[in-house]
Amino acid sequence: DVEKQTGEDVITEGEEGDNFYVIEFGCFDVFKSGAAGPVFSYRDQGAFGELALMYSQPRAATVRATSDGLLWAMSRHTYTNVRRESQQKQRDEMRAFLSKVSLFGTLREEAGNHQLAQLTDLCVRDESKRSFAQGEYIVRQGDAGDEFFILESGTLEYFESPESVSRLGQVLLEGAVQVEPKSTR
Repeated sequence: DVEKQTGEDVITEGEEGDNFYVIEFGCFDVFKSGAAGPVFSYRDQGAFGELALMYSQPRAATVRATSDGLLWAMSRHTYTNVRRESQQKQRDEMRAFLSKVSLFGTLREEAGNHQLAQLTDLCVRDESKRSFAQGEYIVRQGDAGDEFFILESGTLEYFESPESVSRLGQVLLEGAVQVEPKSTR
């Protein structure tokens, strides 16, 4: 537990990062040099301080209590271990899922051949994930087949005509998407 009084800094811009903080209660403003006032405010919830820990960079901002507050502090070592374990769990779950997909049945984890591991790493990267709103089209018949989709969560409907509608849960859109360059769906 870290208790802070109104006006006390939790972290200071330019200093080395030592902890990741989670707010239990209290109000905290974020200040950056050159800005006229706070650039962000936390009110009784939120977390901060991970960037300095993740990238071994100095703190990018100052966070100051604007009311009395209580935070939970997680050390760099603990944060790094929790993050690593979480990432490994994501990889293990994705690898287990991908290994069940018949299209990927030829990918092997043999010495010198790490294709399944490479595909797994690609699938768990945040920048490779996209979200779609209910009713939003993912692909339309006739579109260029230049993307490959794996449905991680949710349900989708697919149809070739308004009379032929099917629902899918967590699956690869196997057979519904062509991956050859410049092909159409």
